[in-house]
Amino acid sequence: MNHYDFFGRELMVGDRVAYIDSKYQELRNGEILKLNEKQATIRNLDDDDLDAPRERRDLRRPGI
Repeated sequence: MNHYDFFGRELMVGDRVAYIDSKYQELRNGEILKLNEKQATIRNLDDDDLDAPRERRDLRRPGI
């Protein structure tokens, strides 16, 4: 199954994306770690701590 962003570009694991964190109202920088049918797992690249918790984003909602 192919995944696309809001501009019609295909998304793949390892791509860098801008997303809105659920706790904030600003864009964050992240990397896609896993994609499934309805959501993506994104690593936050703005933090220096690489072991930080992963953010799960629903692909049906804007902001990924």
